[in-house]
Amino acid sequence: MEPMDLRRNLFLILSVVLTVILTAMAWQTWRVERLQAKRLAELNEEAEPLERERENLWRELSSLQRDAEREPLPPAAEQLLVTELDEDLYTRLYPLMRDRDLHGILALSREQLPGQEGKISFEEFNELLEKGWTLCLSFPGGDFDDWYDAMSDWLEDLSLPRPEAVYFPEWDPTLVDKLRTYGFTIAIQQESEQIQLEGDEGAALILYVRPWNDEDDEGAARILYARPWNDEGDEGEVRILYARPWNYEDVVSFVDNLAAKGGTAVFTVSFSEGPDAFDETGFVNMLDYVGKYIQRGRYYFTDFAEGMALQEDTEFDEDRAEAAYRRELERIQAEIDDLDQRIHAIYANWNLAA
Repeated sequence: MEPMDLRRNLFLILSVVLTVILTAMAWQTWRVERLQAKRLAELNEEAEPLERERENLWRELSSLQRDAEREPLPPAAEQLLVTELDEDLYTRLYPLMRDRDLHGILALSREQLPGQEGKISFEEFNELLEKGWTLCLSFPGGDFDDWYDAMSDWLEDLSLPRPEAVYFPEWDPTLVDKLRTYGFTIAIQQESEQIQLEGDEGAALILYVRPWNDEDDEGAARILYARPWNDEGDEGEVRILYARPWNYEDVVSFVDNLAAKGGTAVFTVSFSEGPDAFDETGFVNMLDYVGKYIQRGRYYFTDFAEGMALQEDTEFDEDRAEAAYRRELERIQAEIDDLDQRIHAIYANWNLAA
């Protein structure tokens, strides 16, 4: 074989080998890049819920800091009024409240008393009272004097103090004098018609009441406005809560505004069919939602008198508000730091997986 032919053949062989090597390297590069892209997509999917949670925390932190720059306001106060004493109160609703160290208000009437068939027992009733639950009376209609005598006797037999508030499933404005005569200071009514009072609207104490769960019946959701019965604001007079329809779909915005502005609200819960019927999933969701404001010290569960007193306190404890702000600030920042570490751990050396 001539030297020229040998060199030509050797060049061809080297060219083929080099082509094969380059092709193999290109394929390996493509394979690695494909595997890395696939792995990165998997890691992005894994990290996405953590990043969303972190973004929510950043928004919550910004909101907290904006609130801190405003003039301190009293926190929001919610009164959870349970209008029926069915066994579900003790077995289903009460544990959810107890686990969160919250308490509500029991509405008592001749048809809704412990020990009656289908109702909570006296032992369960006493446990609720021991855990901080309070009482109001519920007037279902009929003769007010007979009702009052019967309820007074029942309370006296159990050595229970008479509540200051009466709940009216159907409001009767002609009973105001009766309430005043018997020394009641608060009346809660659930009626669709808005009743106006003469006098300075600026002196009104605002409260809200609505069924806890009302997805469809807009007319049954209530916002209550309360003001002293007399224009002068005499504490000895009856405070009457007036209602108008309110749309349940806005309840989250409602709670946000309530917490931001330091208002007070009444929510009703029952165990029969109706707009305020107890729904465990919805109830838990609402408790969890207001929980973020509870942690900030911006939301409390109170009875009626405590809620009013909280809003009327002109010497609101700013040091307590500052301490609650610092605790919440530290909590949010700690959660953000934890998420940062978890997200970093997901992406650490991710390309080595290929």
